[in-house]
Amino acid sequence: MTLRNLKQTFSELILKHSEELADAMFDELFSLYRGRFTEDEIKAGTVHLYIQLIEIIARGLVDDCVQEEAPAWGEKVGELSINNGGELGGTIKSSNLYKKVIWSFLLKQGESQKISYVEMNDILSEVDAIITLTIYGFTNAFTKHTEKELKEKENLYLKVSVPLVPISSNVAILPLIGEITDVRSEVLLQETLHACTSKRYENLILDVSGIYSINSLVIATLSKLIDCLNLLGVDVMVTGIRKELSLSFIEHGVFLRGVRIYSNLSNAIQDL
Repeated sequence: MTLRNLKQTFSELILKHSEELADAMFDELFSLYRGRFTEDEIKAGTVHLYIQLIEIIARGLVDDCVQEEAPAWGEKVGELSINNGGELGGTIKSSNLYKKVIWSFLLKQGESQKISYVEMNDILSEVDAIITLTIYGFTNAFTKHTEKELKEKENLYLKVSVPLVPISSNVAILPLIGEITDVRSEVLLQETLHACTSKRYENLILDVSGIYSINSLVIATLSKLIDCLNLLGVDVMVTGIRKELSLSFIEHGVFLRGVRIYSNLSNAIQDL
């Protein structure tokens, strides 16, 4: 029997016994997650997925359709795992159970049909390659989820890093602390202008004493922020300008004309 015919034979056997294999996969998975979910919960949510995987493996033995189907299946299962609080390690461990079930079935069938070790190794290698593609899908799902979480946390941090503190109905303080990056600069401008407009602040005390890394981006951001606030009719008061920051403004040709400047926050508040 040629390898092609052998693959066709095993493909048909896998499809013929798909429900039996799906039940075996369920039994293996239930033993792994026993106590975390009930038997009915696991079976209701997984058996149809096992059937899909079994069909992908069967078709994959006779054509290359699985190059896209297997990773897509893995990504879908990865997303389900994430939604149920699963972890990548546990999801990959489950894939080893799928392979165990399929391999055991194939080895049993191969033994009954007197298939040689070399021929069986080719079949098992094909199955292993297909399941590896599903693992790629799992990993992709968890990677996307992690990137999404990091992006959400970054956005939250950026918004928190614009801590407008109201001290009266029309006055607020904006203490700037830490490094101003390109992304933070954009958020700083958007959030500050939005807050001043929505809260109808008439005065904003901009405290820059917490800025230690001074570059052209910092100067441009502060200059643009002050200009935009002035256009909105917000009176800007700047406090905490150190010698280095003052010189940087001059070196970049930025002159804070019409802006009240104070050595510290206390003096600015007293002047109000």
